[in-house]
Amino acid sequence: QRVTLGSPTIVFPQVSAGCGGLGGTINTLLELPRDDIAISLDFSLRKGADATPARLATPRVTAPKSARSGKSVTLKTQLRNTGGTAAQGVKVCLKSPTSLVKGKANRCVRTNVAAGKTRSVSFKVATKKGKRGRARFQISAEYTSAGKKVITRTGHVTLMK
Repeated sequence: QRVTLGSPTIVFPQVSAGCGGLGGTINTLLELPRDDIAISLDFSLRKGADATPARLATPRVTAPKSARSGKSVTLKTQLRNTGGTAAQGVKVCLKSPTSLVKGKANRCVRTNVAAGKTRSVSFKVATKKGKRGRARFQISAEYTSAGKKVITRTGHVTLMK
């Protein structure tokens, strides 16, 4: 869109500063003061690109189908940002069953996911020796973008003796 601003007359005052008559010389040459000068300014307006907020798709938990008890297991998730801006400071947490896994039940890391990109996050957990069963893991991704959002997804690994 084009916008024009204008005025049919502009009053220019005399120049009062100057060294030894320089101001008077400028006034004489420019015939100041005068009010017969018109001015017109043209502006072009255009809409900027829309920046949609960050939007993370539901994370997926990937893990081996089975693992030997007493060994380590690596669980991975993919965070995909389908929004138009980066998801900053995404808190990715893994919740694991303490009956089958050593260490803390909750482990968290922070990461950024660029607009339109995917980020991988991995957690390595050690299993308890001599334990068998189906270990359920829960991955959550928490971030703030146009309000707080928490996305969770569960997966499992079967532990063998």
